[in-house]
Amino acid sequence: MTLLDPESISDVCIRYNGITDVSVRLAGREISQALIGFSIENTAGNMPLLVLQIPLMEYSFEGESRVHMNPSTKETLIKLGWLPPLEGDISNEEPRGDSSKG
Repeated sequence: MTLLDPESISDVCIRYNGITDVSVRLAGREISQALIGFSIENTAGNMPLLVLQIPLMEYSFEGESRVHMNPSTKETLIKLGWLPPLEGDISNEEPRGDSSKG
């Protein structure tokens, strides 16, 4: 099992005092200092899902990219002043994955 595997199952212990003190232990290791947040999704009949949020230490990208967003996100961005590309400037197709894999 790797901790990066999104399907992995691990022992989790979360303690929170309701104010500031939080402890998150994953597979017996304290990891709360490395987190900027977490959420827990728990629905009837399913194992709880713990989503960990870590800070992005450093990242830089500049260039063209395909961007996929749902219609409500697009509408919100337009209301905030974003101008979408003209029709035909970008593909409106759903992402299909890496086509170089044949």
